[in-house]
Amino acid sequence: MTKIHLFSFLFMKSIVLTTIFWILACLSLIAQPISTTELYKAPFASTAPIIDGVADDISWQDASWVSIDNLYLGAAYTASDFSGRYKMVWTASKLYLLAEITDDVLRDDHPNPLTNYWDDDCVEIFLDEDKSGGFHQTNYNAFAYHVSLSYDPVDGGTDGAPHLFSNDIFTRRVTTGQVSVWEFEINVYADTYVYAANNIAVNLYEGKTLGFNLAYCDNDTGVRDSFIGSRFELNADKDRGYINADVFATLELVAAIVTTTSPSAEESFNMYPNPTNDIVSIKGLLPNSRVTIYDLSGRSLKTISENISSFSIEELVHGMYVVEIKDQTGTKKLPLMVQ
Repeated sequence: MTKIHLFSFLFMKSIVLTTIFWILACLSLIAQPISTTELYKAPFASTAPIIDGVADDISWQDASWVSIDNLYLGAAYTASDFSGRYKMVWTASKLYLLAEITDDVLRDDHPNPLTNYWDDDCVEIFLDEDKSGGFHQTNYNAFAYHVSLSYDPVDGGTDGAPHLFSNDIFTRRVTTGQVSVWEFEINVYADTYVYAANNIAVNLYEGKTLGFNLAYCDNDTGVRDSFIGSRFELNADKDRGYINADVFATLELVAAIVTTTSPSAEESFNMYPNPTNDIVSIKGLLPNSRVTIYDLSGRSLKTISENISSFSIEELVHGMYVVEIKDQTGTKKLPLMVQ
């Protein structure tokens, strides 16, 4: 073999190996069951957590945190005013939700839990058992439980009036300073639910998908000042979850331990929308960050070092790419699908 042929052979071999590396790396990123605001993968809990607001149960360690940081309605908030995150696990009979809410002012101004319940500080749990979506304001196709500081779960009934759903959710909260730790035990019901009847919760199993979202009503002044949710909503009318389950994200029940990101990565980055063919936004970038987009061969296609919180990818053709984010804490890689 001549030197030229040997060089060509080694060069092609290098290209092939590099391509394989990037494909495997990207597939690994995609295959990892990391939870996001769009798709939460809740791991099975062999032992159900104790609902006491302490959150020291070993089952919580297998689930990953997801932020609650999308303003749906009201005044913009600061980190000192509100921050939130959640994680979930499941057993064959129930869902379990852990929420950590930082709120500088806790208010419950309405002694009657059925009066202006949305204006008090409360956790709102959106749940659609079969992820069918659609209207649910006056039926039980889906639920929008408003859970108050006094543990009252409220939603609308078929008569259009608010009702207590105390048999559906059991919760406890421990507040230390400005941080409240909520634990929830949730029964999941099909759309055949009949209010105040002896409803039987559905059985849960690996691979089941549900519609889900989590939000918080923040009352600082006697009314709901801000409404903040977990799923990013592009539509200007973001307060639709109590009416239409189409806006819910996806909750998937998995058997394996969820691969969790480090706290800094989990809380720092939220890249959306994904898939997309237009604009990509990244929330939580640190100063002096740099974003580089690679194709699956490892070829650098685009580097953004200024105004990187939102940038166009219109020049990219349909396919899979790797978005590399570099800052002072290190390097993170995220898969990006261009459609």
